[in-house]
Amino acid sequence: MNRPTRPLAWLCALVLCSSPALVADQIWNESDDGELSDDATQPTLLSPAGVRSTVRGTVGGAPGEDSHDAVALVLAPGERLAEVFLRGYTADANLASSFSFYLGDEGSDGSLLGTINAGETEVGSDLMALAGAADVVGPDRVSLVIQENLPNQQWEVEFRLRRTVQRDELVGGDLSSNPTSPSLTNLVPGRSQLVGSVGDSDPSDAARFEVPSGATLDAVNLTALYPTPTAGSITLELYDGPSSASPLIASDTVDAGDVGVLDLLAGSPEGPGLYTLVASDGDPDNEYSVELRTTTGSGWDELAAGDLPDDGVPAAAVPTNRGHNRVQGTTGGPDDSDLFTVSLPSGQQILSLRLTRFVGQLGNLTADLEVYDGTPASGSLELSSPLGHAEYGRNLISSATLPSGPATLGFRIGESDLGAADWDLELRIDHQPVFTDGFESGDTTAW
Repeated sequence: MNRPTRPLAWLCALVLCSSPALVADQIWNESDDGELSDDATQPTLLSPAGVRSTVRGTVGGAPGEDSHDAVALVLAPGERLAEVFLRGYTADANLASSFSFYLGDEGSDGSLLGTINAGETEVGSDLMALAGAADVVGPDRVSLVIQENLPNQQWEVEFRLRRTVQRDELVGGDLSSNPTSPSLTNLVPGRSQLVGSVGDSDPSDAARFEVPSGATLDAVNLTALYPTPTAGSITLELYDGPSSASPLIASDTVDAGDVGVLDLLAGSPEGPGLYTLVASDGDPDNEYSVELRTTTGSGWDELAAGDLPDDGVPAAAVPTNRGHNRVQGTTGGPDDSDLFTVSLPSGQQILSLRLTRFVGQLGNLTADLEVYDGTPASGSLELSSPLGHAEYGRNLISSATLPSGPATLGFRIGESDLGAADWDLELRIDHQPVFTDGFESGDTTAW
């Protein structure tokens, strides 16, 4: 049915871009940000800034004297580190340095994914491919350790991210430029991300996607917009049906100021069905990425379902399904704790419990998580962990096994500081742990 248009900024990110190369954001430059870690086992922890991020440094010297540059990249759920390109290498003496990739954020103490000696002749090449390193899928972390014993080797690398089971024009080819015949794009439960570009060389991208029965389309968020060569904008249109001939849900013109701010749905979820997203731009090419959020009727969001109970009040029963479930809330300040329970059917257990978002206010940097076998009021404590940026993306139960169903598990998230903290937890529930090459089975499975 026809509905009033809503801000379409979130939709911008969903449409995939055309062929031009994506602009990269610099997330660390030793000249401006200070020295990267010289300890191969304790890398500097960095978060990507969009789908392409660069790091620049200078390495070389005797052991303990800048013989290493070590970084660890934090990958959000669904993000895939697909390529690491050597963008630059300048050496005073040596012709190459050692570039080694490890799984995790412990550098050379982690599992080696691959290593390669690379220098000026490898500039423009994918170091992961040369090293024989497999892609790493989040939520996880991956370390890059550069080793050099001769002084003053200057280097720059570009980390390139993808999202699993989504269309990327750089990989899957251009989206349809005909809004009446859009390209079919598959989604995954939770968060799906698409990347691409539109502009004078490719004025329109059109993608069709389906939200399956039992699921809802909760938000479409603009996660990146790179205008080239000057500031620009793109127009986004979301249609309730298989093409642009269907009723319009929302449309808007967005620019880089809308990144991470606007949600096209403005808090009004859409139900199951086919949808079409069209991105268009007549200016010079603009590269963008979009995150499409869906849920399957499980989990809890305080903004939609109401506040989770505080201490002294019976915990809220959060509905969950087999698979990925999200619980989102705010703790601290006047609301100094959030309590909820999860009931597990026979044979099922929580395989992973991950912090996917934490935003503190008024200097509030951490909260406390407690998990009980039973309710928070009467159960036995099974797990306790801080929640903060250091825990982002980690499996908080990697070294502990929570009880299997039939069971009720109680959760308490508390914060005694004055400032509030917004948090998101992802609970993955299944029958038994199943792993393939170190990654959780099912993370790349569409509906």
